Amino acid sequence: MIIIRGEITEQKDFVDVVQWLLKDFRYLDWLNAETDTPEILSDAVRFILQNYGSSPYDSYVGLKNMVDSAELIRITPGVDELEGLFIQIPAIIALSGPSLNKQLPYLKTMQDKAVIICADTALKVLEREGITPHFVCKKERFDNTTAAVEGKHKSVLVLCPVCNPDVFTRYEGRKVIAYRDYAHFNWMPFKKGFIRKPGTVGNMCFGLAELLGCSPIVLIGADHAFSGNQTHAQGAEEYIGKQQGHCRIKGYYGGLVDSKPEFADAVRIFALDSQRRKDVYNATEGGAYIEGTAHKKFKSINLPPWPVGAANAFDMIDYMLSDYDPPEVDWDALKKDTVKRLDKIIYQCERGLEGLCTMGAVVETDPYIWNMLIIHVIQPYHLVWMIDKGDLCEWFTVVRDATRMVREVMKDAMVYK
Repeated sequence: MIIIRGEITEQKDFVDVVQWLLKDFRYLDWLNAETDTPEILSDAVRFILQNYGSSPYDSYVGLKNMVDSAELIRITPGVDELEGLFIQIPAIIALSGPSLNKQLPYLKTMQDKAVIICADTALKVLEREGITPHFVCKKERFDNTTAAVEGKHKSVLVLCPVCNPDVFTRYEGRKVIAYRDYAHFNWMPFKKGFIRKPGTVGNMCFGLAELLGCSPIVLIGADHAFSGNQTHAQGAEEYIGKQQGHCRIKGYYGGLVDSKPEFADAVRIFALDSQRRKDVYNATEGGAYIEGTAHKKFKSINLPPWPVGAANAFDMIDYMLSDYDPPEVDWDALKKDTVKRLDKIIYQCERGLEGLCTMGAVVETDPYIWNMLIIHVIQPYHLVWMIDKGDLCEWFTVVRDATRMVREVMKDAMVYK
């Protein structure tokens, strides 16, 4: 049994919610089930659901994009080719918050002194100022931010393959593939390397800096808050969709600032990672306060020098990617294996629906069983908000139907023909 407080809404519920709750328990570190309020516990559940996959439809779109891009993924190097390349070399992560524009003049002077990683929506903002980031990250499965990276670029695009396949052709430059910590990446028959970070593209940038071995890590443009009506830097807003949701979070200069739940979650992930590393600077100079980081002015941070005798960053990247040899794949065998796995999931959903009907009938007719559930399951584990049988039936049905859609995509995929 699982707990969720609040409204059950269409795409926010998923049958394997238990898996995500247990998947990375450090994101519950700040909770105390004995003393914290239902609202805080509820927010923790929502946070983990949101960041570990709560929408069957989103998963379906991501899988479809991966299938459509399968051959392109095969021939593109993985981020694992670059792991540990910049050990103890500083990284500057440029996100597209409203404060980014004021930091660009100083960032331009740092181009040969640090590895610069930016979010997709910040790329052209930097390039207009004569700044060429070494890496740009993109993770969205929908097409709304592809225009932000369209065209010829020197930067290396670090691409999560759930993105729309169009990005492979619309981004004219070097690319590497980075998997995320979701089960469907294990279906791919070749390894590319993982950036194991939930959250936003900003959190993905942080994960990339860690994979590269960078230290320290400096954040700029990491506002995660509204500046008046502005949520992103000038020049980035044209790539951003309508902003939804509202909340208040701790501000960089104290007090509370206006934000939204997605931004608040990103700040929380940054905070947990920063508290673990203790070498992260927040040089945003505005927006949200990020626990665990040293809040300093960008110009006042003394970064270690680039290693004497080391090649520049782009030459190092070129060298590591130059001899990539794509693996051979038996697509027909993979197709048969994948369809077989999907058939198993559909079968398990059907069995789950049958089991729920049986369980519901027993519980509804036998008060003793219900009392045993309360005494031995609900109370000891503080599971105070039970999802009823109807909600679970809906989840199994949604997962089954989404899996059927994916099965048809896999079965008919052009790459396998």
